[in-house]
Amino acid sequence: MINCYKILEVPNFADDATVRKAYIKLAKLHHPDVAKHSDGERFKIISKAYDTLSDDNTRHYHDVKLRYYLESGRRTTSRTTYRPKAAQANDERPEHRDPRRPRSRKEYEERKKRVERLQLRIDMLYYQKQDNFLKYEYRVLGWIVLSLFGWQQVYSNWFVDEESYAHMYAVLGFFFFGFASFGIYSNLYKMMRFKAYSGNKVSSYFKKSTRTWLLYTFIALAALPLLNHYRKVYHMKHYAKHAIVDYDDIHGHNQIQISFKPMGHDKTIVKHLKVTHNTLMDRQNRWVMIRFSKANPKIIEVVERQEVDYPLPAPLN
Repeated sequence: MINCYKILEVPNFADDATVRKAYIKLAKLHHPDVAKHSDGERFKIISKAYDTLSDDNTRHYHDVKLRYYLESGRRTTSRTTYRPKAAQANDERPEHRDPRRPRSRKEYEERKKRVERLQLRIDMLYYQKQDNFLKYEYRVLGWIVLSLFGWQQVYSNWFVDEESYAHMYAVLGFFFFGFASFGIYSNLYKMMRFKAYSGNKVSSYFKKSTRTWLLYTFIALAALPLLNHYRKVYHMKHYAKHAIVDYDDIHGHNQIQISFKPMGHDKTIVKHLKVTHNTLMDRQNRWVMIRFSKANPKIIEVVERQEVDYPLPAPLN
């Protein structure tokens, strides 16, 4: 591999200022108009190396290839420097070894490292292609928007009855959120791994991407019931209205089904509610008192006897 940093006589991955300073210094020594004995070929090589490092895209690709080269431990000398001694003695490549002879532990480890380096190079080229097509930051942002869309569907249909068709929006919302959550993790992992091996320092990209994804998912899942609980308390405090409605028993005496149409609304609301022995209801005449929100009638709860301040008949069992 041609190392442009070596041509300009600067350390690997040097900054822009160092590269430019070295180029100016070498240009004064090898430019045909300045150096009398220069034939211009050396200056062409220096100029090509500087052009490669001065452009962000070509420099990034050059640095990625250089990092592969340095990590693989290859040398620019003869090929025998990285071949096993047995292959050097027989003047043959390691891949052409006798398949009947079992591999030693050292040969096995070397082959495993070669495979890992090759797989890393393939992955990095694939990441580079994806990043050139669409930056990973935009990919992660798009998955976040999709997950928030699913989160919003669950939030909007939180108080819909489980057996209604509208409940399917909440189910689809959970699906979108889960699917987008895995998309966020996948692209976070790729982005951090690509930046880790493309930069000057390999960081713990797996831990960083996993922690970031878990933090986002935990906040989203924890905020959903908390916000809906606050929404229910707020609606019952500011928009609460009482009503007496008929009900039907389901699953014994612990759950009932109510069906009513609030004033000003076209659709009938069907809801399953849990009741206790202290719920304000009449089992003989099949009615129950409920409290619902005028702003969002889907927010409903039963009224307990201790919550009213006027005389009531004895509870009927």
